[in-house]
Amino acid sequence: MSSRNTSKDEQLVDVLLNDSIKSEKEIPKQDKTWVAYTLAAAILFTTCNTALSEISKLGWTGVIYISPGTLICCITYFTYKTIDEYMTRGFCWTDLNLMDKHTNHIVWRNIVDVIIYCLLYLTIQTVVIGTFGLCLQANLNAGIVSTIWSASPLYSAILDYFFFKQSLNVNHIIGIFSLILCAACISLSNIVGVQALESNEKPPTIDAWIPVTIAVITPLVFAVNGIQIKNMVTHHGFDVIKVNFLCYGIGGVGLFIVLLTKIQADDFSDYYFTVGAIGSIINTLGLVSINKACTIGPLGPVNALSATSTIMFSIVTAIRLAKLPKPLEFVGMFIGIFGALILTVPDYLKRFFLWVTCQSQSEVKQEEKDEFAKL
Repeated sequence: MSSRNTSKDEQLVDVLLNDSIKSEKEIPKQDKTWVAYTLAAAILFTTCNTALSEISKLGWTGVIYISPGTLICCITYFTYKTIDEYMTRGFCWTDLNLMDKHTNHIVWRNIVDVIIYCLLYLTIQTVVIGTFGLCLQANLNAGIVSTIWSASPLYSAILDYFFFKQSLNVNHIIGIFSLILCAACISLSNIVGVQALESNEKPPTIDAWIPVTIAVITPLVFAVNGIQIKNMVTHHGFDVIKVNFLCYGIGGVGLFIVLLTKIQADDFSDYYFTVGAIGSIINTLGLVSINKACTIGPLGPVNALSATSTIMFSIVTAIRLAKLPKPLEFVGMFIGIFGALILTVPDYLKRFFLWVTCQSQSEVKQEEKDEFAKL
């Protein structure tokens, strides 16, 4: 009897091990798509960061200068979709999921979804640019704000689990905290050892707690934005690319109308108009890419991986200024690269670790088998 029970236990252990190995093999296949979209977004954000940081010098007014680029992107996309629909179906119409296909009645729930998403888009653009402007008025280093924003992936992961029951693997959790720490180190490198900002020659016009308080709330807005687009696509049948360009276009029209009223003003700047247009084109493409990733991947890791734009931006800045990064930036880059690797290629990182520690796959499997047997 004991030998039969032993053989049954061994069979059960083998089944459990095979199931765990299968699930591990399936994870990277699911992850590949969101990883590609997120890395593309990180590259685009790195490219547009310089332009948007320049626009932020204008404070809240800088928001209106991003409208031309956003409109150009939206008009280009819907022109392409209209031509494509005409060539394939013979009529110029793009389904935006705002009407019921069977009854041709307006779906008011979807209209409300679009309005909420438009408001979230405008809120994020206004808050991001405005907060940096407030930092200048308060003589506060913008690195403090960036450090606070680095907590965004954690908020996203919590909300994703609460609303979509999206659980995280061990490599996701390690990757999230690694990239949060990376962003914090790189942002803090602009604070540690800095005694005063150039703008400190003038007295601050507002209290420092104002931009800090807004910065604390902002990551929650980022997380809600991700949850909203994921809900619209997953539960309400929206196409993520179409609805992004639709909402950005609506927001862009509103901002562009305000911009038109400023064109004849003395303080209108052709320079900021050009910089804002170019930066917002790249930023819009990055936002569409990251939102696509949010709808098909876990929100926490998506937002964490997009933080690699911080690493890229630090490297680009160092090359442009011909200046070595600060020690804290080097530490942040190392931690960030580790976090990015463990999110994107956990299997290869595991093999590398086994190679470094001189362990074989068979030894690890035997250890796992022994652990299951103990259970």
